[in-house]
Amino acid sequence: VGFDDNILATTTRPRLTTIHSPTDALARMAVEMMQRQMRDEKPPDAPVLLAPWLVVRETTAPPRCTG
Repeated sequence: VGFDDNILATTTRPRLTTIHSPTDALARMAVEMMQRQMRDEKPPDAPVLLAPWLVVRETTAPPRCTG
């Protein structure tokens, strides 16, 4: 399993199952937090979490039948 769902995950054969990180949302959140800091605003009380997700491609097989 790869990480970051980059272009190589879709151009290699077989195509690589990977974890997709929401980089656009991460960048927007980082800019927003930086702007808040520049305005001397209080940072968020809790950590900001953006969930990644699994992108299943050809390198992942279905579960084996045991029985």
